[in-house]
Amino acid sequence: MEFERPKKGITGKPRVLLVIAGVSLCLVAVRLWSLQIASSDRYREKGLRNRIRTVVLKPRRGNMYDRNSTLLVGNTLRYDASVFYTELERSDQGRALLSRVLERVLGLTQEQVNRRLDPRRAIPYLPMKVEKGISEGQFYQLKSVEGEVPGLLAEVEASRDYVEGDLAAHVLGAVGAISPEMYERYKEYGYQRDDAVGIMGLESMFERELQGKKGRLQVQVDNRSRLDRVIEEQKPEPGKDLHLTIDARLQRTAENALSGKKGAVVALDPRNGDVLVIASCPTFDPNAYSLPRSDEDVERIKAWGQEGDRPLYNRAISVAYPLGSAFKPMVGLAGLEARVVSRDTSFHCPGAFYLPGVSRPWRCYHNYHHGWIGLEDALRRSCNVYFYNLGRALGVEGMCDMASRLHFGEKTGIVLPMEDGGINPDEAWRQSSDPRAEPFRVWYTGNTINLSIGQGPLEATPLQAACSYAALANGGTYYHPRLVSKIVGGGQGTVFPVRSEAIGVSERSLRVIKEGMRRVVQEQGGTAYRVFEDVSFLKVAGKTGTAQYGAGNELSYTWFAGYAPCDAPRIVVVALIEEGETGGATSAPVAKQVLVDFFTLGG
Repeated sequence: MEFERPKKGITGKPRVLLVIAGVSLCLVAVRLWSLQIASSDRYREKGLRNRIRTVVLKPRRGNMYDRNSTLLVGNTLRYDASVFYTELERSDQGRALLSRVLERVLGLTQEQVNRRLDPRRAIPYLPMKVEKGISEGQFYQLKSVEGEVPGLLAEVEASRDYVEGDLAAHVLGAVGAISPEMYERYKEYGYQRDDAVGIMGLESMFERELQGKKGRLQVQVDNRSRLDRVIEEQKPEPGKDLHLTIDARLQRTAENALSGKKGAVVALDPRNGDVLVIASCPTFDPNAYSLPRSDEDVERIKAWGQEGDRPLYNRAISVAYPLGSAFKPMVGLAGLEARVVSRDTSFHCPGAFYLPGVSRPWRCYHNYHHGWIGLEDALRRSCNVYFYNLGRALGVEGMCDMASRLHFGEKTGIVLPMEDGGINPDEAWRQSSDPRAEPFRVWYTGNTINLSIGQGPLEATPLQAACSYAALANGGTYYHPRLVSKIVGGGQGTVFPVRSEAIGVSERSLRVIKEGMRRVVQEQGGTAYRVFEDVSFLKVAGKTGTAQYGAGNELSYTWFAGYAPCDAPRIVVVALIEEGETGGATSAPVAKQVLVDFFTLGG
C-alpha cells in the first residue's frame, strides 16, 4: 500500500496566514515610508506648530491729562491670584493645599475654588485667574507661599484709574467689557472677546488711540503643554495719551458749586474755543465700571441707570433746554442788524403786552412797569415787553436767522458722544419730520411773541449757549469748542486745530449788546447786580434767564451766561440749573464761584 507523500513547504491555512502577514508588513512599510520620508516635511511642520503657542501681550492704555499736565486718567496696579493648572493637576495633595491657602487668605470656599479651576477654562501654558483685585496684603500673603503651593501665582496687572474719582466723569467716560457689537466692529484690529474698551465719553470716542497695539509672545511647549522656551517676543505698543483743554481745578470748583443741584456748567476761552469746564450734576464715579467689578459696583451701576435724576446724562451737551431771557441778547442783536431798532429806540412798558384781538396779555418780568425803556436798559432789567415789541417787528425768521448764525439747532462738533443739536424753530425745522415740530407747522404771532423771550420751541444745550456768548464776547467770531488739544504717543503728536468763523455782525451792534450785558451785572437794578456786587473788580458782563416748564409752569430752568473781564474777555461761563428760582438767584451764584476761582487761580 502506497501513501501520498506530503509536499514540501507551507501549505493550507498556515500559508494563507503567512501571505496575509506578508502583505500587512508591506503595507506598514509603505505607510512608514510615506510618513517618515515622503511626507516627513509636512508632518514635521505640523508637529512644530503643535509645539508652538502664541501669547497675546496687552498694551498699557493711554493716559489723559488736563491743560496743566495734571493726570486725570491713568492705570494703577491690580493684584490678582492665579493658578497654573498644568502644575496643579500633577498632585491631588497640591490641589488640597492650594484650596486651604485660598480659603485662609481670600476667604474662598471649596466650591468656589473648584468652580474657578474648571479644567474647561484652562490653557496649559497660561495662568488661570482665581480672584481679581485682591488687596495688597492678600497679594503679599500669597506671594510668601508661592513657591510652596503647586501652581499658585500672585500677579500684578494694570487697571484703569480715574485719579479724581467722579471729576469730569461725563467728559472722561469709562472703560468696561467689550460688547458683542463692539467686538464685531473692532475684531479686525486684533481685539479679543475679553478686552476692556471705552464705553462712554472720551474713552469711547478715542478708543483706538487709547487702546494701543497688542504684542505677541511665541513660546515652545513640551508634550504636556508646559513652557519650554520663548521663541520670539513682539512688545506691545502703549496707547497714546490725550491732552485736554479742561482745567481740573476749575472743573472741581464748578462741580462743587453744582453739588446738590441738577444742572450743568460750561466754561470756555472765548479767544480760541478751548473748553475749560464741562460739569454735569448729578454725576457718577467711572471707577465703578473698571474691570473687575465688585458686587457693590454692579449695584451702583444698576442704580445710576434707574434713578430719576439721570446721573449718567451729560446735561452740558446731551440735554437741550429753553433759554428764556438768556436769548434776549441774540434778539437784540438781530434787531440792530436788521435796523428794526437802534440804540436809541424805546418801547413803552406798562407791565404787559397785548396783541390786537387777543384778550390774554403777555406779562413783563415780575409784572414790572418799566415805562419807556431802551435796549441796553431792557437787557439790564430784563424787560419782556421791550422784546415782545422787538420780536413782533422782527418776525420769527429774523430771530431764527440770528440763531442760525450762532449755530443754534446744530451740534457744535465737540468730540463727545450723545450731543444734542437743540432746536432753532426756522421754517425748515417747522416743516421737518421732527415730531416736536408738529404743533408749530402753522406758526402764529403768539409763537413769535414767546420766541422773543426765549420761550417756545427754541432749545439749546449749555455748551451751545456758551459758544454763542463767546462769539458775542470776542467781537463776532464763533469758535467750535475744542476739548482735546493734542494726542501724543509713539514718538509722534497730533495737534487739534482751532476752528472758527465770523458770525457776520457789525462791531457797532455788538457794542450795544455788550453794554447792556455789562449793566446786567455792574449797575443797580441789573438782574445779577446783587450777586456780583462784592466782586465788581472782576468786571463781569452777562445775562440771566428763566424758562418755565411743567404742567402749570410751576418749575423753572434758570440760566446765567456771562464773561469777564468785559473789556477783554478771557473766560465765558454758562450755568444752567433745573428746578431753580430765577437766573439771578440760582444760576448766577454758581457761575460766580467759577469766575472768582478762575482769576484766583491765575486764569
